[in-house]
Amino acid sequence: MQDIEDLKKEKSELENTIKDTRISWMVKSRTWKKLRNQIQEFESQLSAKEEELKSVQEPRRCCIRKDELTLQLQDISGLETQVTTLNKEITELKELKKSVDEKMKTSQ
Repeated sequence: MQDIEDLKKEKSELENTIKDTRISWMVKSRTWKKLRNQIQEFESQLSAKEEELKSVQEPRRCCIRKDELTLQLQDISGLETQVTTLNKEITELKELKKSVDEKMKTSQ
């Protein structure tokens, strides 16, 4: 009898873990999509700035533009790092979900 109660409790805990994992997965997925869109936006801005730089004749102005582009590249690099981190977390969540699914199958 106690075993049945323990299994029900464990099942409930696993279901809550799955629910929390799904919510976390959705949040991370949305964040990843936003970051990907920001990267694409930065890349298009960077392309536009590069084209603008090609047409600029003043060396001083070029240096200023180059500094701006360098800062944007650093921003993109930071975003890429965030995307990498999110991808690792997504992989970990997938592994956790597999583990939870296996425990659910085993407990049933």
